[in-house]
Amino acid sequence: MKAVYFVFLLVAALAYFTSNVAAACNDRDCSLDCIMKGYNTGSCVRGSCQCRRTSG
Repeated sequence: MKAVYFVFLLVAALAYFTSNVAAACNDRDCSLDCIMKGYNTGSCVRGSCQCRRTSG
């Protein structure tokens, strides 16, 4: 049971780190994430990912 609890804490800590501490936006990851969500492109604007649809 202790191992399961430890793994849970490890996953929670990793999720916290990736969402808060490493919050610097990465253009490549942002673009791929936006494409997966159905947008045409995406880029970082003031530290956050902004998805866009291009007209045409």
